[in-house]
Amino acid sequence: MFIAGVIALLSSCVGPSPISKLDPQTKNFTWNYGQKYIDKTQDSIRFSIAFNKNAGNDLVFDVEVINRSSDSILVSPEAFFYKAMNEYGTMLGRYVYAVNPEKMLLEVDKKLAREEAHQANQAIVDLVSTTTEAAATVATLDENPHKKQALYNEINYNRHQREMNAMNSEQRVHSLNAERNFWEDKVLRTTELAPGYSIKGKVYFERNVNAASYEFIFPLGNEVFKINYKQILHKP
Repeated sequence: MFIAGVIALLSSCVGPSPISKLDPQTKNFTWNYGQKYIDKTQDSIRFSIAFNKNAGNDLVFDVEVINRSSDSILVSPEAFFYKAMNEYGTMLGRYVYAVNPEKMLLEVDKKLAREEAHQANQAIVDLVSTTTEAAATVATLDENPHKKQALYNEINYNRHQREMNAMNSEQRVHSLNAERNFWEDKVLRTTELAPGYSIKGKVYFERNVNAASYEFIFPLGNEVFKINYKQILHKP
């Protein structure tokens, strides 16, 4: 019965997700460091895009916008979206919009605030704990050695737990700060792009593993750039 249960458990384990590779449905691209870059210019706005990688359940793109027009344009990644299609060209579900970096930053800031509050509360608990331990140590000065040793063991255990809690909290803060720095500096963010200026960064979309192809739509100023990709899945 035990062996049968183990076999059933193993058979229900989740396997690794397939890896998505997106190939442009156009021959008008250039290679650069293993990536296929597509460049389009419409009404003096130059748009450049390359599929970067499949990260977890996200599709990551390197995007650059150059404003060669005489007016400022709004580059807003949360306005970018795609239509996923099956092998017959039928749309799957609704439009999927790019990840909004400002929302991601807000969520990270909320987590950091909660972690800071946790550290402040934990500091109060630790102070009370160490004060209580000190008083208990004084109270056992005249007790028998076994009772003293039991108390010292408990104090050492509590001290170790406090140190572990503090270290884990610092690691969480470090990880959250790294995540914040990423969404702040590495991705394309909403920007009023003045004439003659450019901006670039990564854009994230949640992928559709059932899609045979995608049509990505990028509104920029009064122009709309459309890029089509074929999705190829590779088993790990």
